[in-house]
Amino acid sequence: MDNNKINLTDMNGASLGINRVFVRDANEFASVASNFSDIWLVNDIDVGSMIWPDMPYGKTIELNGYSLSYSQSLTVGAHGLVTFHNGTLNFTNDFGYGLRLSSGADLCLDNVQYNSNDCGIVVIDDGQSRSEVEIVNGSVINAKEHGILTSQIGDNGGNVTSNVRIHVADSTISTKDSNNGDNSAIVFNVKGSVNIENSTIIADRQAVVLRSGEGHVVRNSTLRVTGNNEVSKEYLDEYWGGGNEVPLAALVIGNRSKEGYRYPTSVTLENAKLSVPMKNNAEKDYFAMYVYQSERMTLNTVKAEGTVRYVGEGSKVNSNMNGATFNIEELM
Repeated sequence: MDNNKINLTDMNGASLGINRVFVRDANEFASVASNFSDIWLVNDIDVGSMIWPDMPYGKTIELNGYSLSYSQSLTVGAHGLVTFHNGTLNFTNDFGYGLRLSSGADLCLDNVQYNSNDCGIVVIDDGQSRSEVEIVNGSVINAKEHGILTSQIGDNGGNVTSNVRIHVADSTISTKDSNNGDNSAIVFNVKGSVNIENSTIIADRQAVVLRSGEGHVVRNSTLRVTGNNEVSKEYLDEYWGGGNEVPLAALVIGNRSKEGYRYPTSVTLENAKLSVPMKNNAEKDYFAMYVYQSERMTLNTVKAEGTVRYVGEGSKVNSNMNGATFNIEELM
């Protein structure tokens, strides 16, 4: 392995603190995963049920056009930063989260095809630290349940005003073909924001659910729901459940629950397209956008810039907005 290790230096010979190693198989990968900041694949590698070590801050896994497959969830610890670049990542377990971010951890998928047999990414928020997820540069997430999900622990009071930031640019997130179609591409329920630019977000039940957070932006992007799900509960006249137990829509904004998610939600839509099933092809009534204004919250806002279009016969925007305003134009 010594011949595969490189310590990068500057022009004066001083170490840059980047220890690069090239790995050919699962054994080599396991032996260096915790010690090197820059790991390059030179073959397709399946590490199976390897227990991942703690990921230190500033680790890059250069897939180098190859695939890395694994069946045990990878956790990025607090203050860790892991970047996957240029290749394919496969989570082969039928249960669990392929990538789990502790509160305060960061993750970047840069030109990566990420396939998960269950949930893609979960971001834990304890209200004390900031976390950031970047899905950029032609990356694709294919998951059977949620693509990206936030999860609050504790009361989430904390001292941080923007706990989780998710940025999706020039990429695709698709959650389809789970057992009953009960899936959503992005579910956000903590303080922070989601920024979607030049991207396509697809799911069977809801494309994007924003139950809290301020400063969300959907720009030059498409949010699409297929309607291929067997979930009959629509949550139109009752309190919502947890996660994506909310009305059926391409975009859900706000919250309707007795407890949890007690934060205002603000969203800007700029040249966005919201697509739902044609009414005669779907057993349920899907909304292009569903905005709920909580009895306790009066700050939920939706702002439209450019043209916001919805597609689907009978698709509509709900009227239970209590002051949230926007303009929406049907795509002919």
